[in-house]
Amino acid sequence: MSLREDPPNKLGCKIEPANFSIDPDEYVRVAITLAGDRADIIKRQIAVTTQGQEHLQKHLQVIAQCVDQNLAIVFNEGGGQRQSLNFGTLYMGERKEYPAFLVNNGPQPAAFKMNFVAGLRDLEEDYGDDSETFISPAAVGKELEERVLTVEPLSGTVGPYEQLPINFICRPKKFEKKEGFSDVAEDGEGKPNSANS
Repeated sequence: MSLREDPPNKLGCKIEPANFSIDPDEYVRVAITLAGDRADIIKRQIAVTTQGQEHLQKHLQVIAQCVDQNLAIVFNEGGGQRQSLNFGTLYMGERKEYPAFLVNNGPQPAAFKMNFVAGLRDLEEDYGDDSETFISPAAVGKELEERVLTVEPLSGTVGPYEQLPINFICRPKKFEKKEGFSDVAEDGEGKPNSANS
């Protein structure tokens, strides 16, 4: 028997084995591999020919769906994609976790690294200019030191068709009351810090 794509496609399909013999009441496992150049439904037709009976050629239709491989964050309570997380009321120094899963929908391992942008931003807005989203090294250091929102793990790899449990964590910094005296006002202009002056 022989198998071939009919008609041939420029992206082609791989058939292994393409030629083989088969005894009565037996079967042969055949692998058909398709390649796609965009997210779409792929349809191919395979001609199955028995040697000596070419006039009795049969056709086998192969259908597959090609998808873009990506990572998605899925929350325990479901509901699809989200634009925000609500941690509710938190006290200074309290820690709250928001469990979720990082899901890889593709056949290849996918590496990830979570980054948090300082300040509130509209995720739908196109900033166009990187200078509006740039964070200075000093601000990055401060953000790492005083991080209120983080996720564990911050980076790693998700295997093919796997989901990795992740936790978004919110922990407001504890209020530290400053004690002692200063001869500089809080506005930093060197004025005496006294109502009697």
